[in-house]
Amino acid sequence: QPPWKHKFSQAPLLPSLLKCLKMDTDVIVLTTGVLVLITMLPMIPQSGKQHLHDFFDIFGRLSSWCLKKPGHVTEIYLVHLHASVYALFHRLYGMYPCNFVSFLRSHYSMKENLDTFEEVVRPMMEHVRIHPELVTGSKSKDHELDPRRWKRLETHDVVIECAKISLDPAEASYEDGDSVSPQVSARFPHRAADVAASPYVDTQNSCGSATSTPYSSARLTLLNTPGQPPQTLSSPSTRLLTEPPQAALWSPSSV
Repeated sequence: QPPWKHKFSQAPLLPSLLKCLKMDTDVIVLTTGVLVLITMLPMIPQSGKQHLHDFFDIFGRLSSWCLKKPGHVTEIYLVHLHASVYALFHRLYGMYPCNFVSFLRSHYSMKENLDTFEEVVRPMMEHVRIHPELVTGSKSKDHELDPRRWKRLETHDVVIECAKISLDPAEASYEDGDSVSPQVSARFPHRAADVAASPYVDTQNSCGSATSTPYSSARLTLLNTPGQPPQTLSSPSTRLLTEPPQAALWSPSSV
């Protein structure tokens, strides 16, 4: 929490980072860069229109990477990249919902981006609430960048505001009464079926087709109480307790 953190947006550091994320092809560099960006965003919430478009372009570029899977990239690295892009989605939607939804609408209305939307972005959208700002917040999208909007919020306040709109137990704020803690879900697995984004669902067919994602064959381990052996979602009876009747939702934080 350096006192000069608000100057990040004026320093050469940020444009260099954004250029790297828009052009680099090293997946380890990209994953690290996205995580750095996610950390910095709450420190520089009023970073300006130009940077905001850069943030959105980076999300669009790396989302398509998660689907196209360049042949030279190891599968496990793509899992980490996908999880990083998922966290970036939460941050951008939590901080700039009106601008971000406008970008998603325009970017994914193009035919060449429809597959990325269906396979990568749409499952992410199923893990967030409707943001209140979309209903009451802005007379214009410029309101989201107004310094007066952010002046009363510290960095940790911005992070908590982002967490409040998440339905993913790994991302959400447990101060919110609508969230269910992992400890409670582990002790009462039948409750997990009532939560829209349970981390205990089988990931088969949860993000597009079984052949289109590296997560389709994963078997997740339930949180266990001390002294009990691990449980996996392998038996039909266990799946009945944890899976909703529809296609199971997916969360890279679970993977």
